[in-house]
Amino acid sequence: MKRILSVSMLFLSLALTGQTTFSCMEPEDCARMLTHIDGNDYNGQFFAARAINFKTSSVSKSVVGTFETVKVSLGNETKLVSGRYNSITNQFEIKNEDGKVFNIRKLPNMDFYLTESNLQYASRTFVNESGEKFVDIFELPIKGNQTLLSQSHHIYKKSEEATSGYDTAKPAYYEEDIKYFFVDHNNNLVELITNKRDIKKMYRSFSDEVYAYVKSKNIKGNSPQDYLELASFMKGIQFKRMQQGDALALNNKK
Repeated sequence: MKRILSVSMLFLSLALTGQTTFSCMEPEDCARMLTHIDGNDYNGQFFAARAINFKTSSVSKSVVGTFETVKVSLGNETKLVSGRYNSITNQFEIKNEDGKVFNIRKLPNMDFYLTESNLQYASRTFVNESGEKFVDIFELPIKGNQTLLSQSHHIYKKSEEATSGYDTAKPAYYEEDIKYFFVDHNNNLVELITNKRDIKKMYRSFSDEVYAYVKSKNIKGNSPQDYLELASFMKGIQFKRMQQGDALALNNKK
């Protein structure tokens, strides 16, 4: 843990401040430099922020927005950077003093606050069905709540020409699909579903209880508050089962 924290702090101090005295562009160079400093072997553990060339078009500009002041926190370290959240790539991007744009490495327990947009994001660690650990970035759609997570997925739709004199041409655009999640007691990432058919498919071992609750509370999934209510209920029934010796994940499909 100490080793990871030291890498994280150095990442923030070097990559986020936009200094040009040291370039962390190649992971092996960063690993070699860090190993020389404190004697620990960082090979395979350190991955630098990577320079990117995301071309903003007239179509994607409305989705990714402009750079603004972002407060990035990791542990006890906080930095103010010029950044933005790119929901097309699901990456946080920062711009240094030279105008170069980088993707921030996704580390555990990072917080991002967009000061002008008044939006909050955070990284979350979870495991998949094979037990592999992942870190990803999510929006916190309800201020002050750390349970409910969301991600906006954008699907590119090509422009369509008019097929007749009565038809009109349609410009290209990105179609947004917002999904809501939470991390359960087994550290699984659980997508929140409110319609009956998907509930049966997604939460087979919990589906009857979940569907009965959704029906009784008339949860439609029209607002983040609906999903937070459902997440709280699902964590509660999972906790009761775990007390009874049943450690199944909420999204267990067996």
